[in-house]
Amino acid sequence: MKTLFILFLCYLLFLFLRFLFRAFLVLLQQRKLWKQMMQHMQHQQRPQRREGDVVIEYVAEEKQQKQQKEKPKSDPGGEYVDYEIIKE
Repeated sequence: MKTLFILFLCYLLFLFLRFLFRAFLVLLQQRKLWKQMMQHMQHQQRPQRREGDVVIEYVAEEKQQKQQKEKPKSDPGGEYVDYEIIKE
């Protein structure tokens, strides 16, 4: 009788753990779908531009100064490009 009771408790524990596992999987799937939906909404909220339109965005002076500091100083003559002389 005691072993039957223990088996019954193990069966109930198994059912409970299966329920928790399924609930956890559903929550993970909902979270993934929510993220995809938010990304889709953000993509739709961007202004749609026709092909060929030129948009000039303002860059703050502070950002420009930071970008200039981050760029390595190059030679004033520009970049060196290798070339070959082709004899015809």
